Amino acid sequence: MKEACAFQAAMAGRGAQSERDAHDLSQPCLPRRSRLMSEKDGRKAEEEAQSQRTFANLLAVIVCLVILIAGYWLMNKLWESKKLQDCVFSGRRNCAPVEQQ
Repeated sequence: MKEACAFQAAMAGRGAQSERDAHDLSQPCLPRRSRLMSEKDGRKAEEEAQSQRTFANLLAVIVCLVILIAGYWLMNKLWESKKLQDCVFSGRRNCAPVEQQ
């Protein structure tokens, strides 16, 4: 770790000459305690990302269920309409029940 900090200090002194060197300069030399804190932050970020993925998957399942239910309802309505058309085209009367009020 000390070698990396020494390298970064040397690079800062002479200026970054490549994109890789500039990237190395953007990484601060962290003491051990800071590295542990950044690892905890990394775990927390990973847990948050997992939570977001779980929410997105749950939302996708709900959307799929809504589409399936709507498709089932639509197929039943089309089937009822087909039965009514078949009745009318066969020349029958009284195909659709009339509701009395």
